[in-house]
Amino acid sequence: MSEQSNTDPFLDDSPLVGPLDRAEILVSMLIDDYISDVEFTELSGMLNTSADTRRLYVDTMSLHVDLLNYFAIDDNPATQKPLVLGFLGDLMPLDPHRANDGSAN
Repeated sequence: MSEQSNTDPFLDDSPLVGPLDRAEILVSMLIDDYISDVEFTELSGMLNTSADTRRLYVDTMSLHVDLLNYFAIDDNPATQKPLVLGFLGDLMPLDPHRANDGSAN
């Protein structure tokens, strides 16, 4: 019976994770402000040596900025975008069969 490793392959130097997979993980950690100094140095080295990693970094950061801009709160009614699934934040009446007309019972 072979012994299996209990380590997370995304957090170590496992051969299951390729260089671009590792770069994607590190970029995500950077965006989430969860990256350590050692990991930041690792990402910097990858960016210095790999055009594919640089392309991944630019694409990921561009997507991140686009999403931040799209979902940013806009106080100007003339330029506000419709909310995507904005109804999810609405309060639902306890009895969905009763109309919510705002009157007191």
